[in-house]
Amino acid sequence: CFIATVFGEDLYEVMITGTQESYYKLFRRFRSYGLLLVLVGIFIILPNGLSFDSWQPGWALQTEATMVRSEYLHLELLQIANQQNYYHFEGMPLFMIRSTAQNMIYNLGAALLILALFFYLIDIKKKNNDATKMVIFYGKVSLSLFLIQHLFLPLYIGQFSIIFFPFVYIAYNGFLGLMMYIWLKYFNGVGTPEWLMTHLGRIGQKKGKS
Repeated sequence: CFIATVFGEDLYEVMITGTQESYYKLFRRFRSYGLLLVLVGIFIILPNGLSFDSWQPGWALQTEATMVRSEYLHLELLQIANQQNYYHFEGMPLFMIRSTAQNMIYNLGAALLILALFFYLIDIKKKNNDATKMVIFYGKVSLSLFLIQHLFLPLYIGQFSIIFFPFVYIAYNGFLGLMMYIWLKYFNGVGTPEWLMTHLGRIGQKKGKS
C-alpha cells in the first residue's frame, strides 16, 4: 500500500503538470524501479514463510511437499500445469506463488513495467489505434473486471490442460470485456464499482456545497 501510494502520487502530480519533460521523467522512473523490483523479487533471499530456519531465493522451486497448500492455494497451478504428457514441471518458483514476499515484490515491479509501457505509448507517443483504445477501455473498467472475474473462475480451475491456457485466457478476457461493454453501453454501467464511486463523489460534492 505504501509503495503504490508513492507511485500513484507521482503519476497524479505529473498529470497535473502535463509537460513532456515530466512525462519522460516519470516513464524513466517507472521503468527503472519496475525492473529493479522484478529483479529483487526473483533473486532476493528471504525466510520461507514464517520459518526463519530456512532462507530461500525467489527462484527456488516449490511443491506441496515444501510449502503448505492450504496457505498458498496457487500451488494448485503446478498440478494443473502438469496435466499433460510431454513435459513435467519440477516446481513453481517462489516469486510466482501468490502471498509470498517474493511474489509481492515481483508483482509490484511487473505492474510498474506495464504502466511504463502503456504510459509511453499512450501519453507520450500519443498512439491512437484499436489496440490502445482497447487498453484504455479495459483500464477504465479494471476494478469491475477484477471483481467480476472471480465469479467465473471456478468453472475453469483444473478443467483444461496447460496447452489450452493461452486460448482460454484470451477468450475469457474477451468475454469479460464484451460483457462490460454491453453493461456500459446499454445499462449505463449501473451497479459497477466505477458507477458507485462516481455517485458517492457526487453525493459528497452536494453535501459540501450545502
